[in-house]
Amino acid sequence: MLCLFRKGDKMALKNNEINILLKKEKKFIEQKPLNLFKKEKETLSNIFDEKVPEKVRISTEATFESAFEFIFEKGDSVLEKTYSKEKILNEYEKNKNKFNSNKTKSNLRSFDRSVKISNTINTAFTGIKSTAMGVLGVGMPDIPVFIGEIIRTIYQTGLKYGYDHKTENEKIYILSVIGFGLSCGKEREYYSNLCDDIAYSIEKNSELKVTFSDIEKKISALMVSKVCGLKIVQGIFVIGIISSFGNISVMDNISKGAYLKYKKRFIMYKLVNKN
Repeated sequence: MLCLFRKGDKMALKNNEINILLKKEKKFIEQKPLNLFKKEKETLSNIFDEKVPEKVRISTEATFESAFEFIFEKGDSVLEKTYSKEKILNEYEKNKNKFNSNKTKSNLRSFDRSVKISNTINTAFTGIKSTAMGVLGVGMPDIPVFIGEIIRTIYQTGLKYGYDHKTENEKIYILSVIGFGLSCGKEREYYSNLCDDIAYSIEKNSELKVTFSDIEKKISALMVSKVCGLKIVQGIFVIGIISSFGNISVMDNISKGAYLKYKKRFIMYKLVNKN
């Protein structure tokens, strides 16, 4: 736990950072969804809704659920080979100690800078890979890979603010963060509140109001609605190229959502003492 300032200064810092973050969060919630087409109603999601039978939709949702379950249950060790968990946690400790020795806004923002650099790299990698898959006509088979990239990005963001991902409650939180980044409008506001409720329950060691199974199904259905048009149509050359930009947008929004929510947890529960 970070121990900072005199009591009055602690609350002033916390309130200032929270106010800044809430403004960013509000702007993110009000953000308009990406539309890659000229006509307002002509989106990849609508194409999927109109062209794909319900049986295929249900099957695709099951594919996402299986991908989430596999990655959470067996994929952690694989994902952690793609980055150094120890290095990230050491960086967190370094930033924490640097801030405690010299309590400036610049040192406080060191946590943010580290996250933003990592997220930019992950988003760029997603764009390059998605464009290549679009050209090659790769579609549905890369869903587990795409899910893995999303979860890896969230894992890294959480670790940079001092949060591990091993418990089931943290995995529920991660799914709610995906919902926050992937949705828009009122639905994004719903997931924003859900993230905050889950974070509070974890901090207070109280029972969560949502189960892993329930939120996994919700997020899988959301992925089908918001992303699956992108994956399905990658079997078509032209649309596949267009969909790569959609994948970049999805990863960028989820990265931003993870940054906002983990920083909020950090400020609320790690930045100052509870007393």
